[in-house]
Amino acid sequence: MIEDRFQGWLVIDHELLKSAFAKLPPHYRKYKTIRAELKIGPQQMSDYLEGRRYPNLLNFKKLCLYVQISADELLGLSSIEESPTQ
Repeated sequence: MIEDRFQGWLVIDHELLKSAFAKLPPHYRKYKTIRAELKIGPQQMSDYLEGRRYPNLLNFKKLCLYVQISADELLGLSSIEESPTQ
């Protein structure tokens, strides 16, 4: 049996995503603008922000570019220290 070392981890940091959206100018936070720019529906976007669903890779990339945040940061990888390999 393989042990799940990642049990309890979030795929993306939804709070960080919400915070990044909150920093955008008001016009860019409107679902109409998001739908036009990212081709993501309002329910889909709401689900991403609330953690009810995760974006596919293409939508994840679009979100990162839209809110100007690195993929590593949104995945929670920027705070993980790498152990040196020998």
